[in-house]
Amino acid sequence: MKHPVLRIKKGAAVYDDSEPRYATRRLSNAADAIVRPSRERKRRTRLTFLPLLILALGIFVVARYVPRSPTDRATLAGWQIILRATPYGDALIVGVTFIALSPTGLAGSPPAASVDFLLLGTGERLSLLGNLEKSPMTLRGRLPYSKKIQRVQAEVSIAGQSRTLQLAAP
Repeated sequence: MKHPVLRIKKGAAVYDDSEPRYATRRLSNAADAIVRPSRERKRRTRLTFLPLLILALGIFVVARYVPRSPTDRATLAGWQIILRATPYGDALIVGVTFIALSPTGLAGSPPAASVDFLLLGTGERLSLLGNLEKSPMTLRGRLPYSKKIQRVQAEVSIAGQSRTLQLAAP
């Protein structure tokens, strides 16, 4: 569809809007010339990406180098471990799920895993032991639940390696 051309005559000058938007008309005594601001447009696009580039670099640096507190999941001895805590009435069901990162880790004798739970705020403790015979496998336990619990902490050990996981109180 062709856009209509609007011509308006004012005094001695004729204005025509059929030219592209980026072109501007400069009227001078010598001649009419079309000026295209291509250099200014390129400079503007480069400058608009600069703040975005700085922001992305800042996010990368913060995410990479700022120390993080213990989380509810980690990798240990070829297993991914995930800490979970669910209140159920007056009890807190705590568990650690073990997921093998490779199928070859299940071959041979199953490794032994131990989990020591600690409720920060009340000081309640629970220790669990088990062999990691399949993937996924969960070691679960039950602890008394109260509003004084601040965090749930689990010390997980597999084949002599250990890792501490923490979770905010549910």
